[in-house]
This record gives sequence, C-alpha cells and structure tokens, in this order.
Amino acid sequence: MLNLLRDLWRHPRRVALPAPAKAVSRRYRAERIEADRLTEVLGEAAAYRSSAQYRDLLHFVARMRRFSPYNAALLHRQKPGLKFAATARDWRTRWKRTVKRDARPLVVLVPFGPVGFVYDVVDTLPLPGAAPLPRDAFAFPTVGAVGTAKLAAVMAAVKAEGIQIVEVDTGDRHAGRITRRFLRDGAALLTLRVNRNHPPATRFATIATAIPKNQRADC
Repeated sequence: MLNLLRDLWRHPRRVALPAPAKAVSRRYRAERIEADRLTEVLGEAAAYRSSAQYRDLLHFVARMRRFSPYNAALLHRQKPGLKFAATARDWRTRWKRTVKRDARPLVVLVPFGPVGFVYDVVDTLPLPGAAPLPRDAFAFPTVGAVGTAKLAAVMAAVKAEGIQIVEVDTGDRHAGRITRRFLRDGAALLTLRVNRNHPPATRFATIATAIPKNQRADC
C-alpha cells in the first residue's frame, strides 16, 4: 500500500491497479476503492506540495496501523500531529478513559455503514481506578504541579513582553512553534502557537522552551 501511495504522489490522476486475468476479486475491488479514495484526498488537496510534507504523510500512515491508509490520510488532514486515536467506546472499555466534554471528534469511514468518530489521546481523561498510560503514549510527557492558574499567569507575563500567544487545536506530536514577522516599521512581531490540548505542565514547558532566552519573562 505504501508503494501505491508513492505512485499516487507521482501521478495522482494516472494510477491504475492491474486487473486480474479472471473475475475481479473482492480484494481487487477493495484496493481499487482504496486507490480512488486516496487519489481524491491527495490529488485534490493542496496540503502536500513538497516532498517533505508527503514524506510526513507516509510516516503518519505507517504509524497508524489500526486504520486503513485512506482513513489514516483522512485523520492526517483533520489533525496533523495526531499520535494515537480510538473510538470513545475503545477508550472506555480497553483503557478506562473517557473523552473530554469539549473534544473534537475526528471522522473516519466504516465499511458498509455511515461515518465513525475517533478521538486523540490528549482528548481523553482517566476514569477512577484506571492504570496510567505508558509514557510513550504521549509525545511530550511531563510531570510537575503546574495548574491552570499558574499557566495563565505565565502566559500573561509572556504577552506583556510583546509575544503573542495563540492556542491551537492540533495533535499530540505538535507541541507548538514560534514565528517572527517583521512589520512595516521594522518591528518584529513574535507569535507563539501552543497546543491547547496538552495539559498545563506540557504547555508551560512549550512556552519556556520556545520563546527566545533574552525575552523570557520572570514568572
């Protein structure tokens, strides 16, 4: 299937699966449908214009082995940086976790039925008595007592230093990034994007790591 993805990248409108000599098998029909769907996602979407972006997609599809290549590509389009995803039922029955009230559902297609919904691991909370997830279940595991009040004070102090903070809805593998834009008067505008789905301790670490050392507020 990864070879099919590479062919779709090179010639998104000309990929044709070799037809079997006899009757078309069920497997062939399934692969044909999968190829058509991938062609639609990759050929019409303007998100994969460079080899680096497409390589990131291939790595993402390879990691998301519990999903079909099409559903993995669909999840990548909806929430870049996603690391683990499962249905609300699986989170509850297999890992004893519940989905957050404000979590954003991610759409996947299910065979012979309507769409299904899955949720990112950072959009779940442990139920009473649940065993903690392995540390490698999260892209940026952090420890420490950083509450929402402390985080709000840190963000206010950073903003007072002239750095804009924007909280974004993205996957667990994307913690944040800082960008610099020069205005017409020559002044530099710094914008720090922070993953709002991460716990306060992780967002605190992101802010402390991303902002320039000479502009870190004394919080």
